[in-house]
Amino acid sequence: MAGHPRLYRRGAVYYHRAAVPQDIVETYGKREETFSLRTREYAEALRRVRVEAVRVDNLFDEHRIKQAREQQDKLKELTADQIAAIKAFYYQHLLEEDEEVRLEGFEPDASFEDAKSPEQFDPRHTFEEYQMLSEDMDEWNRYNFARGVKDTFHRSEAEEILSWDGIDLRLDPASPSWPRIIRALQEASIEAATVVQRRNAGDVVSTPPMPSTASQKLSSAPLFSVAVEQWSLENSRGAWSPKVRNDHLAWVKIFMEVTGDKPINSYRKDDARAFKDVLLRLPANSSKKPETRGLPARAAADKAERLGLQPMSASTVNKALTRLGTFWNWAEAHYDDVPTSLMKGLRVSISTSARDQRHPFTNAQMQTLFRSPLFTGCRSMRFYSQPGKHTMCTTAKFWLPLLSLFSGARLNELCQLKTSDLLLKNGIAALNISYVNERKRVKTNGSRRQIPVHSVLEALGFLDFVAYRNRQGEGRLFPELRLDANGYYSHEFSKFFSRYLARIGVKTEKTSFHSFRHNFEDACRYGEVPPHIMDALQGHTERGMAGRYGDGGYRLDLLKKNIERVTYADLDLSMVTKFSPE
Repeated sequence: MAGHPRLYRRGAVYYHRAAVPQDIVETYGKREETFSLRTREYAEALRRVRVEAVRVDNLFDEHRIKQAREQQDKLKELTADQIAAIKAFYYQHLLEEDEEVRLEGFEPDASFEDAKSPEQFDPRHTFEEYQMLSEDMDEWNRYNFARGVKDTFHRSEAEEILSWDGIDLRLDPASPSWPRIIRALQEASIEAATVVQRRNAGDVVSTPPMPSTASQKLSSAPLFSVAVEQWSLENSRGAWSPKVRNDHLAWVKIFMEVTGDKPINSYRKDDARAFKDVLLRLPANSSKKPETRGLPARAAADKAERLGLQPMSASTVNKALTRLGTFWNWAEAHYDDVPTSLMKGLRVSISTSARDQRHPFTNAQMQTLFRSPLFTGCRSMRFYSQPGKHTMCTTAKFWLPLLSLFSGARLNELCQLKTSDLLLKNGIAALNISYVNERKRVKTNGSRRQIPVHSVLEALGFLDFVAYRNRQGEGRLFPELRLDANGYYSHEFSKFFSRYLARIGVKTEKTSFHSFRHNFEDACRYGEVPPHIMDALQGHTERGMAGRYGDGGYRLDLLKKNIERVTYADLDLSMVTKFSPE
């Protein structure tokens, strides 16, 4: 039913229908929120479904928050500081309990037979009985402590003390911290028994004050892994593509391997420095190299250093530090007592500029590329690097390099184009680079723009090619490109293009498909295209206050005028096959 994606009609009555999001469907209790809107009138149903959609979305969000809170509250492990504080609480409690017994006083050394009636007998301990009981308990505790016995009494004491005011921690029943807590309580019992014996001898031994943490609860901050899961869930709802998510989580995994999975408020600058130290010694793609495959990050870094393997680049190290810095900024905003600026100041100085990390193609390299069989005629679709009479001008392999060279667009922006993304306004053809859903995305909000089609592309038949795709009924301009697991159409093409450059002798360490954007930038400078127009064409966030461009900032005729200034004077494209309509 048009009008709202959740509105549908069953018989004569309208209903709200929404699938429970994948991230909560396993715990939500049902797979759909479907219910009657109690009306047969379309206009009223449309009004009601909008209200109900907001209410249901709030239900989904509340469930997410509830699930996250349950995860955060149930700790998998306690820190050494937390266990030490629990011991201090218990020690103070035992001595305070002893004080209360003495304040109440002991019974004279009497027995039931000495009482004149059963009602007169007071079951409270005599001093001698209390002393004997204390000694028996101490002997039993020392016996268990010496032999490493985790007795059920102190287990039940541990379960109770975790719920006390001033502690208030929920620990996973399977946590490896339980034996350590029990042993800490045994220690407290033995140390308290020593004080009780001194008091029994008449020594004055004061009960210590309530531990300082009593006034502020022991931190129940979530473990790093739990907080990361919440951070990932939050960003994956819109800010991240699957590829970006996987990249963030890959570095997070290395950080956790190096520093351990601890409550997030227990990390210190030493942890950040340790992470950086491993990164500086870790080779690129260490999980794929035979020398380091399968090794934890620190062990892989140690082995790589011994073998003299080339470490990852400084820019990659900085990328990893930035990824982790993003998490800690988020954690600082969401939780109390999280260390501030944990990753600040750790970036590696890079002597080369960002531009020098990727080179534009030289004129000779471009001439070799565009005179190669892919653009001038090849043996067949399969043997595209061998000369022949077969044309490739209906494929992404043919058009994507040309489109990037004369538009400055990113590879994935071009790979995901639909036939409807070719706009015609006032006689000007333009590519609409936009975000629609997880299958059609842009790098940033500033990347949304319209790029006029360059006259060179028109001369090569690009507009006719789009019309050809429309006649075929294809929704996408390059339907042969498949969406990968990370939500990108560009992955396989990027690998193909690198292989092709290598086959024709053009590939270097610093050239790739992205080099076309550098060529476009250079051509803009040589053509005296103003910097703000160049930013608008390439999808860079504009400097200063004027942060909007494209359809909302610059007229299409102005963009068209400037993109025509992009020329490659020494590049001869006369041998490139032109697309001709059927």
